[in-house]
Amino acid sequence: MPIENELTLKEKLEDVKLDASSADAVKDTTVYHNRIEYNLLETQKALNGYDLKSKKGQFFPNLQRTEVIRWLIRIIASVIFIKQISFVFTLG
Repeated sequence: MPIENELTLKEKLEDVKLDASSADAVKDTTVYHNRIEYNLLETQKALNGYDLKSKKGQFFPNLQRTEVIRWLIRIIASVIFIKQISFVFTLG
């Protein structure tokens, strides 16, 4: 049929009656859950969540920073211990 020809509709959309089974098909969500595109989008959504966790994890202290903190704590503890010993010797 050429594009130049005009189409005329004989029925109106309001006149079309849907039976219960076709109305249930519209409400049925399992139809799109079985599609590969939906599964790909769900997988991509999960991967984006893991990527976000990874990006947030970059701001947590890593092992290297933790080792520096432990080293500083040891130094502070040593200084406190030395001050306590010198205090005991000054009393005695």
